[in-house]
This record gives sequence, structure tokens and C-alpha cells, in this order.
Amino acid sequence: MLNLTAIRARLTGKGWAYDRPDEITEVLAAETIRQRAENLPAHMSGVKNIVQQLGFQPGLVKAHAETHDIGLYLEALATQARSLGYGTLADRLTDAFKATHEANWQIGQATHATIPGAEIPTAPPA
Repeated sequence: MLNLTAIRARLTGKGWAYDRPDEITEVLAAETIRQRAENLPAHMSGVKNIVQQLGFQPGLVKAHAETHDIGLYLEALATQARSLGYGTLADRLTDAFKATHEANWQIGQATHATIPGAEIPTAPPA
């Protein structure tokens, strides 16, 4: 549950750091539920006009770029955490970055699959 300080921080555009794991769990769960409720209907509506295989491509290219940017942000956070001596945090951020890299690879494969008959890469580039 957000306290008054957290609410004030949000209203002024500042972030709020939680100091209890249960608070983080609650915030992450609530955000996941909120995004699904708000964003999924809009996404479902937006994709209804896709009727041909190539029509998936623009959205996938955009998703690829956005996922790549998230990965870069996670990599920067991991670098900063490591430089400050927060090894466990840096390790978790590195894991998150690697997972984002894998997701980006999968999005790339899906993007290739929008071209009928195209050869889809079977291994990520080195």
C-alpha cells in the first residue's frame, strides 16, 4: 500500500523506492494487472486490422527496437550496480539483460517469419 510520502513523490514526478520485499511484490503485481487491463484491449484492437503476414512486420520491428532499448537500459543499470559494489543486484540485472536479449532474438525470428518462404535464422549472431 502506498504511503503519503510515496503518493507525494509520484505526484511530483519522482520515483519512490520501497524498503520491504512485500511492498515491491505488491507494486509489481498491481502494475502487471493494471497494464494488462489497460494495454491488452488496445493492442487487441490495434492488431485486428492485420490480415496479411507482412502486416505483422511493422509492429514486430517496433517491438524489437523497444526490447533492445530496455536491454540497453538494464545493461547500464548492471554496469552502475557493479561499479558501486552491488554484486548481487548487478548479477540479477545481468540476468535480466540476457533474458531481454533472448526475447529480442525471438522477436527477430518472428519478424523474419513475416516474409512468406523466408529462411529464418536458427542461431543468434555471435
